[in-house]
Amino acid sequence: MKSLKKNIIIIFIFISNIIISQEKGEYLGTYYSPKKYNGHSQIWCITEDKRGVMYFGTTESIIEYDGVKWRKIFSSNASIIRDIDIDTSGRIFVSCYKDFGYLAPNSNGKMEYISLINLIEDKNLIFHDVWDVSIKKEKVFFSSRQAIFSYNTKTNKLITHKLKNSNKFYYSYCIYDKNIDIFGKIKNNKAFVIKEDSIIYLNGIEKFKKYIFKIIFLGKKNILITKKKLFELKIDIENKKAEIIPFVTEIDSIFEKAWLYRGSIIDDSLIFLNSSNKGAFLITKNGKLIKHFSNENYLKKNPVRDNYNTKAKISWLALNNGITKYEVLSPFTIWNEDNNFNFSVNRIIKDSNIIYVGSGKDLLLLDINNKNQNFFEKININSNVWSIKKTPEKNKLDALIAGTSEGIFLIEKNKKTKLNFFKKKAFVLLFSKFNPERLYIGSVNYLYSIIIKNKEDIKIEKKLKLNGKIRYLTESKNGDLWMGTSFSGLIKIDFNKKNKDKKFFDRNIFKNDFKINYYNNDSIKFLKGKQYFFITNIDNKIIVPIKKGFIEYSEEKNEFIKYNEYPKFLDSIEVEKIYKDKKNIYWLLTKKNGIISFRKEKNNFIIDSSIFKRLKDFSFYDINPYDEDFAFFVGSSGIVKFDKKKYQNIHKRNFKTLIRKIKIKDSIIFEGTNFITDEKGNNKVSLSNKIKLKAINYKYNTLLFEFAAAFFVEEEKTKYSYKLENFDEKWANCSEKKIKEYTNLYEGKYIFKVRAKNIFGKKSEIAFVEFEILPPWYRSFFAYFSYIILSFIFIFILIKLYTKQLKEQNIKLEKIVSERTKEILEQNKEITLKNEMITSSITYAQTIQKAILPMEEEMKKYFDYFIFFRPKDIVSGDFYWVTKLEINNKFFVFLAVVDCTGHGVPGAFMSMIGSRLMSEIVKERKIIQPSEILELLDKGIKKSLKQEKTENDDGMDLCLCRFEKREKEILISFSGAKRPLFIYRKKDNIIETLKADRRSIGGKIKKRRIVNFTNQEFIIKKEDVIYFTTDGYIDQNNSERKRFGTKQFLEFTKNISEKSLYEQKKFLKIELEKWMKNTKQRDDITVVGIKNIFKEE
Repeated sequence: MKSLKKNIIIIFIFISNIIISQEKGEYLGTYYSPKKYNGHSQIWCITEDKRGVMYFGTTESIIEYDGVKWRKIFSSNASIIRDIDIDTSGRIFVSCYKDFGYLAPNSNGKMEYISLINLIEDKNLIFHDVWDVSIKKEKVFFSSRQAIFSYNTKTNKLITHKLKNSNKFYYSYCIYDKNIDIFGKIKNNKAFVIKEDSIIYLNGIEKFKKYIFKIIFLGKKNILITKKKLFELKIDIENKKAEIIPFVTEIDSIFEKAWLYRGSIIDDSLIFLNSSNKGAFLITKNGKLIKHFSNENYLKKNPVRDNYNTKAKISWLALNNGITKYEVLSPFTIWNEDNNFNFSVNRIIKDSNIIYVGSGKDLLLLDINNKNQNFFEKININSNVWSIKKTPEKNKLDALIAGTSEGIFLIEKNKKTKLNFFKKKAFVLLFSKFNPERLYIGSVNYLYSIIIKNKEDIKIEKKLKLNGKIRYLTESKNGDLWMGTSFSGLIKIDFNKKNKDKKFFDRNIFKNDFKINYYNNDSIKFLKGKQYFFITNIDNKIIVPIKKGFIEYSEEKNEFIKYNEYPKFLDSIEVEKIYKDKKNIYWLLTKKNGIISFRKEKNNFIIDSSIFKRLKDFSFYDINPYDEDFAFFVGSSGIVKFDKKKYQNIHKRNFKTLIRKIKIKDSIIFEGTNFITDEKGNNKVSLSNKIKLKAINYKYNTLLFEFAAAFFVEEEKTKYSYKLENFDEKWANCSEKKIKEYTNLYEGKYIFKVRAKNIFGKKSEIAFVEFEILPPWYRSFFAYFSYIILSFIFIFILIKLYTKQLKEQNIKLEKIVSERTKEILEQNKEITLKNEMITSSITYAQTIQKAILPMEEEMKKYFDYFIFFRPKDIVSGDFYWVTKLEINNKFFVFLAVVDCTGHGVPGAFMSMIGSRLMSEIVKERKIIQPSEILELLDKGIKKSLKQEKTENDDGMDLCLCRFEKREKEILISFSGAKRPLFIYRKKDNIIETLKADRRSIGGKIKKRRIVNFTNQEFIIKKEDVIYFTTDGYIDQNNSERKRFGTKQFLEFTKNISEKSLYEQKKFLKIELEKWMKNTKQRDDITVVGIKNIFKEE
């Protein structure tokens, strides 16, 4: 039985005045009424195909269920379906009244019944009910009382086996024996087998007169199911003998009053039996009872005709009035109103073999080992039981304490004793871990401390007035007491003693100084929005769940801080309670996300709570995870027991999404079953999840898809997501919608994809439908070809018509052209003359612009230099400016390189204004600070162009340096308007960049922070080189529209900086032309390099 606990939850139930030892509780299950599946009430047989679709044989038809819809499939004579089974290829065979055959998809994928009786050679053979289908490799046996029909799926041939006294023939079934196909028995007790299509009669069981309803294979054993007992069949084919021996179970006495009908095997170790009058039974291979299914909720007191166990571990039962399914291998067992447990539960504990339940009405108990107890019994406290605690092992009293609305009760040997000295509400109980005789009781506005030495010596140690209803109690690692309340926050009793030894707790701790601290929504920001304040001690830390995440109490800081040692996703979840069991598994009860559990391995959290999504509709108040094997969840929904050992990842099994119908306009082109056609032309069910449709005419460009998932745990909550490639950009959000329609699709190739997500969050395999919408006739290839031909013909006719007209017009035009040509020649002469005058003017402007530029003789006085000056047009918006100034025996030289707005003539005018203003500011007004010069230049430009009153927004960017010679060094002051300065330091072989201020000269003031111009001073050595540039060189693009860029400019300049200034200018020109190739110059370009400053002096 120990190994069995890993697979089966066991319950305890009373059957026919005989008590069977089982654990209590009920499996999760579902009942489907005839109204639900819209079919005949009586179900005879069940099977499952390889896709996971279920089939049920009824009195009138076969019903197919895919998890969404129920569909009827009728036999050729619409008669009662006696049996169905499936072979290894996935074909379902059917036996019914006066007929037998199989199911196969038609050309549209609709499952249909195909009769095989046309293969019977003896057309005069009369038979009635075909009771059984048995499959052995490629052979399928259909058994009636008159004959056995053997159908070979490979040869498509049928052999009829007639028996001696065939009018008395009863049954036949396949058995587990590689040398024998089928075993049968005749009413006169003659047994037989069929081997290699021959009948061999057997001796040895002539006295066995019991009717055999089914043979099932338990390992290598053939188990016979008779009306009131199980037997094992053994066959010695060489000696033509059979032997039947009893298969003993612990409930044989119950079977004597039952009518066993059929059975099946689960996982090669469990036997599932059904009966016509006693429900169903689950037993081990050793005959031990695991569960008796007999409650009214799911079986409705119905005879059970058949049972079938699916690959997904769901057990389906065929009833006389409907269908029931049980989640047999689920780890959950329930007690709720469905199995007559009508209590709302507050707390639950398990003490040894007894489960105690604190409900809203009474204290209940269930002894799982007591054969005389079937259901929970009341202890008759007749009060709301809020809390239950077992006395600690070190306490001399071995009992339970129950806290109720009427006070507290002592429970010894399941007998109650009211402690009359305490008559208040006892919401929560806590035995101190520092003194096992001390019991704390939380009540309304009071905390009680009670000392329990034995049953006769129980007294109140302290009654302490507090604020609020105390709902939760816990102790810190140093013995301080914490309380959680309803609506009133948290309370701490600090016993104000650093070294709390055993003697301290053995005495009355309330006689010492202690301090009461309150923590509520107002004093702790983390607690805002909380109403119920759960508090606990986990890993010696005081932990409190809050709206998002957790907080812990820091002894060092004497305050609550955020606790971040749990998985990050919990920070977005409102946790109501948290516990940690003996196996270091954390259990969380949340407000909206149900139950969550996780464990920590090394530094990683292992989280897998998807199994608990099965309980999403349950309402829980509390969790008790402390039992070694089980966790209990309790609340208004009753009790759920979770078997920790039975957690087999059943909820993670793969399943399929199936395309169940495709419609174009009003026509159905696919009806649910993908298939392949074998070499003989037979359609067989295909497990492929891809469907490829024939090309669809454009007038049928509206398609509707129906789909389902072959998953049967709360299947109505399965959600679907879909996407049409070449139409939808992304997958649709998951919903319970099972139909998708696309209208007016354009011609082209498409792939419809759909997948399902079950209640556990597990996604199915994706189902695909490939199809192509053909273009309309007027957009077809032949249509376009016709359009081209017609166009050529039309153009040819037009050409012919216009040619004649053109010839006539040509004569007139020649005359007109001759006259106009003369006029144009005269106009061209006039335009050429004007262009020459304009070019001459611009050329003269160039002369003027050159006149304002510094003379080479003047610049050579102050430094060695090169100037690479390349206007985009004849005149330039770039200019460079040099001047000197002597003030108070100090000698200054100024050098600026300026880039004006635009280029050509507009830029040239701006350069003349700028040059004039700079000379005025320095030479006449004696301003020497570069930043101040730029500020005054900015004001001068705005004033000259009247930018405050007009829409003019022109301006300029520049870099300006002032050179001042001192005794041993040259001091340079730099200020820039969006143009940086580059300095090559020869000693370090680097180029430094002095950044400019992000502000231009002139232009309108924008709504942004005003940037003031600043001065930057630095010292330069004789061999260092300073480079001034406009943005023309750096912004020049190549044929691939890529900028030359500052980084590339600095790298190139660094490479040539050791060369003479003359060579540098030459290399700059070569590099630019190499970069530009055939690309046009985009802006004016100016690069000035200087060194050896104040060389003559």
